[in-house]
Amino acid sequence: MLSLADFFDHLRLMPFRWKIRENNELSGIGDARVWQAAMAPELWSASVTLRTSKSALAEAMAARIRALRGARDTFLFRDPFRCFPASDPGGAIIGASTVTVQSVGVSLNTISLAGLPAGYRITTGDKLQVTSAAYPDKVAFLEFSTDAIAAGNGVLPATDVFPNVPPWVAAGNAAVLVRPACKCVIVPGSVSEGTVNGSITAGQGFQIIQKK
Repeated sequence: MLSLADFFDHLRLMPFRWKIRENNELSGIGDARVWQAAMAPELWSASVTLRTSKSALAEAMAARIRALRGARDTFLFRDPFRCFPASDPGGAIIGASTVTVQSVGVSLNTISLAGLPAGYRITTGDKLQVTSAAYPDKVAFLEFSTDAIAAGNGVLPATDVFPNVPPWVAAGNAAVLVRPACKCVIVPGSVSEGTVNGSITAGQGFQIIQKK
């Protein structure tokens, strides 16, 4: 798995938004009742566009994309512009705090964190990355579904997240709120090489999808 420094940091990105790719089976009847069954876990995905660049730089970025060999190699990817919790723009409040998982709810849809500054605010839509030394190839990428505030001892109470927390996540795992990243692969066939106009290349891009 490539780190942010290995791949992401070399790209000149336009803003993008994370979206969810669902794997559901639906059925219903004429009175508008609908039943939904999840066939596989939800996956984060995004359409990524690179900034218009001088062609030499564009070719360097294209080479890094090609080096992933389609969907073979995984990499970490994050939102290039929304890097911090909404209540802590710049990350000055959280500073060098070492944040970890305190506990995970029995239903896997809540998580509690430890090591936060007292009174630290989590806002709906903030993202969270969880990693574990025991499972170095696994990365959980979660979104807070409700607001929450850390207590005086730095513990965030059980807070709703989406999607469900993976079963491997455990107390003591590292929790990242500043520049949280998702483990991804390139969607096969999605790469656009862009168009060249003189010394400028525009329209480069690709799609990514979470790799669990």
